[in-house]
Amino acid sequence: MLTPRPAQSVLFLQGPLSDFYSQIAGFLKGEGIHVERINLCGNDRHDWHHDGASDYSGTPAHWEDYLNAFVNAKSIDTIVLHGDRRFYHRVATKVAKANGIDVVATELGYLRPDFMTVERGACSACSHFPNDPAQIMEIARQCPEPRTALLYPGSTWPQVFQELKFSFFNKLHTARFPHYKNHRLESRRTVYTGWLTSQLTAAKRAKAAAAVQATLLEQSAPYFLVALQLEGDFQIRDHSPFSGMRDAIDHIARSFARHAPTNARLVLKTHPLEFRRHQLQQSIAEIGKTYQLGERLVLIDGGDLSLLCQAAAGFVTVNSSAGLEALKNGSPTHCIMPTIYDVPGLTFQDSLDAFWTNGTAPDAIIYEAFIRALAGTIQVNGTLYNSQGRRQAAFEAAQRIAQARVNEPGAFVPNPPRIPKAMRNGVTYSLEFEGHSV
Repeated sequence: MLTPRPAQSVLFLQGPLSDFYSQIAGFLKGEGIHVERINLCGNDRHDWHHDGASDYSGTPAHWEDYLNAFVNAKSIDTIVLHGDRRFYHRVATKVAKANGIDVVATELGYLRPDFMTVERGACSACSHFPNDPAQIMEIARQCPEPRTALLYPGSTWPQVFQELKFSFFNKLHTARFPHYKNHRLESRRTVYTGWLTSQLTAAKRAKAAAAVQATLLEQSAPYFLVALQLEGDFQIRDHSPFSGMRDAIDHIARSFARHAPTNARLVLKTHPLEFRRHQLQQSIAEIGKTYQLGERLVLIDGGDLSLLCQAAAGFVTVNSSAGLEALKNGSPTHCIMPTIYDVPGLTFQDSLDAFWTNGTAPDAIIYEAFIRALAGTIQVNGTLYNSQGRRQAAFEAAQRIAQARVNEPGAFVPNPPRIPKAMRNGVTYSLEFEGHSV
């Protein structure tokens, strides 16, 4: 549906690990809007604080039939979901399309740390946000200047607490949800052990990273910065053709070895939540040996992303949100796979092979317009990791849903504009779920 409509009957599916969706629902109910909820796992039950929620205890195979019957019986006109590429949500998108129901997808903010994403349809490469600079600049003229001051500082502890709670309540209610299909790849024990180890070694790793960063900034030889992503990230699993980060690193290193200036270095920066350091270091060593890069291939486990971007000859990523930091700092940027900021004038539109010698800095005017348009249409102020910030984000999200202002003014393109490029680059989307033409 091109023209947005005010919601009258809203179904909430799985939200982020918090009571964020329950808070949005509370604000919507205060506006007289009917609210429904389907719990998919034990933690969903715990995070929902309103009466009348339904539990889905059936198999994944029967989910589509169940949901189709549910939305018709309850006259649902809007479905709200977090993480549009999760199995249950991909099916929900298909059901919504078949029944003329609006989908509102949420995610962590494209702009961080003080924003949440709330947009119609889907996020990332499947986003309906325009990628035409002229259209973006027109939208920006209708949007206020975004707030830049940090109002809701967060910490890692709320995130850790929510993760532990997710495991506990899912285990507690296993009998109620025997067929739940978790979107996580790794066992929680593996993840928690890795996080604990990371915390114990944080000070030592920070000191080592500072030394690597100082060397990079002191030397005259140019370097290209690569933002690594997590192995289980949906950005890699569903929005790229790579089997994992090793495959992506190999792709980047091979191109660098063949086409980059011979005095340049390739600096791989770990994700802040990375904990598989031994495997990562081993993979990088093997890749460096394969392409005879020697000391030209550098791993930095930490460091100041902003400073590293400022001094870099260029910034490369598969599709990480860290690319926005590179653009902010004026670094020539190439994203291998299209993502929200992959806009002509911002990112290098030719091949990775050509980027090493022909990359150009982003257009500052287009960048400012992009940030203003993004913040004004599909970002809301707030954060999951601060109670006041979570409430503010829930309030703003509810207002936009109730008043049909998600993606407004004018930031909704009927056919997601990044999909064709993603598919040309090897991503195999299930068109029966997304329903785009390519």
